[in-house]
Amino acid sequence: MIQSNLVLYTDQATDQPSGTFTGMQMALRFGCKSVFGLALGWMLTRYHAKMPVVATTIVCALTVIWAILVPGNWYLLCFGLLGAGELYFVYYFNYIVSCSKAERVRDNTAYTTVLVAFVGLMPPVYGLISDNWGLRASFGFSLAILFAAIWLTTCLPGRRRPLSNATIDH
Repeated sequence: MIQSNLVLYTDQATDQPSGTFTGMQMALRFGCKSVFGLALGWMLTRYHAKMPVVATTIVCALTVIWAILVPGNWYLLCFGLLGAGELYFVYYFNYIVSCSKAERVRDNTAYTTVLVAFVGLMPPVYGLISDNWGLRASFGFSLAILFAAIWLTTCLPGRRRPLSNATIDH
């Protein structure tokens, strides 16, 4: 995730040292996470397992867009959005479990876990981009990844596909 770069950019966005807002950043991040968590649970029960996955990915993209566009103390709201978007991890795994065929749940969960390892490579990539082209360039790169993730998740099925030989009793 791009959290470290968002923290570093606080100096430029607010014209104050980022350490000034540490408590506020955490309060916004975890406060919004708890409120959005309730909304995501509602989405999951009301619609299907893909809805919270798409919603959290969109919120992550909105975090970066907010950080790019909004200066001053309003910039700090990006940490609230970030907290809400961080719930993606839980809902991606929930999606894999709920939409995979029963005999493929373990395999698909394992593949997803391996893919998560690539997330660990992103902080050095964001750092390299920031060092060479600035923090805002790392935000642009993050947005490209997030838009690709939004596109991919909208292409996924919303529900587990029934077996072809299954009968439905009414």
